[in-house]
Amino acid sequence: MKVIMTMCLFVMACLPSVNGTGEEISRRILLTDADKRQMEVQRTDDQAVLAEFAKSDPDSTVRNAALRKLHDQALLADIAKNCNNLYIRQEAIKKLDDQTLLAELAKNDKDFEIRGAAVHRINDQALLAELAKNDKHPGVRGGAVMNLDDETLLAKIAKNDVNEWVRLAVAQKLNDQVLFLDIAKNGTEPFVRLKAVQALTDKTALAEFAKNDKDAGVRFTAIETLGDKALLTEFAQSDVDGEWRRWAVVKLDDQALLAKFAKSDKDESVRLFAISVLSDQAVLDGLAKNDKAGAVRYQAGLRLKELRQTPEEKAEEEAKLKEIRDNIRW
Repeated sequence: MKVIMTMCLFVMACLPSVNGTGEEISRRILLTDADKRQMEVQRTDDQAVLAEFAKSDPDSTVRNAALRKLHDQALLADIAKNCNNLYIRQEAIKKLDDQTLLAELAKNDKDFEIRGAAVHRINDQALLAELAKNDKHPGVRGGAVMNLDDETLLAKIAKNDVNEWVRLAVAQKLNDQVLFLDIAKNGTEPFVRLKAVQALTDKTALAEFAKNDKDAGVRFTAIETLGDKALLTEFAQSDVDGEWRRWAVVKLDDQALLAKFAKSDKDESVRLFAISVLSDQAVLDGLAKNDKAGAVRYQAGLRLKELRQTPEEKAEEEAKLKEIRDNIRW
């Protein structure tokens, strides 16, 4: 009873009672399961009802289904301003056209996620410039940069902003190869460096990163960007970082080399990744039956099953997996 009352309070707190609509929907939320509520959402085009479900249903699948069907700008604005669910507010903002409200949210909302969602919908260049320079969160500044057209200002931001993500956003906006190279060489955020290396077109610089960078991820990314099969094979065989070697292994197409990795690599995760792309059924059968490592036997068995499936069996399995994914509730 205590749990039911708590849910009741939660629902009623979120549902404004306009002409009895809030009370009616709160009863539905409490008395029916999520699948039935989702069916209600699918059957109705009533924008007010959809808005209430989007704001207040305790199930994320139902909320998202309702929001997908919602297009009334006034109701979307109400959700964007007042809903207590951050994700639903962000999704509502993606459908908003009201530039005045978007500007208000981008400038003044206390949640950077909301400011960031709004900034992607703004077309006022003066406001974008203000946010790109002055917002306290780098995600919002970076979002503003991506919609900003003033190349002189963008160059200043690239020079002066202390955040590497914002500088990367400028480089991506301008396709500035000099800036990409500077970030790749001197950055301290590993993922930012990877993104900068991916964007490089200078093959000499890429080769230098591939051979000599201290970070295995940067080395692998440079090799992948170069598309150099010889370097990729060398990396897969000899790099000290198993985490990145396994990603190199799945890029290989030499079945004899993949069999070698699958049977004898010192890193079990590399063996498992090699098995996932190996097509030699004799090798797989031997691993599935005889390998000492249980994970290797299991992975080899799964790969054999995958290779031996008919197209119809694969389609049936994919349909089942899709149904499972579609019904996961958060």
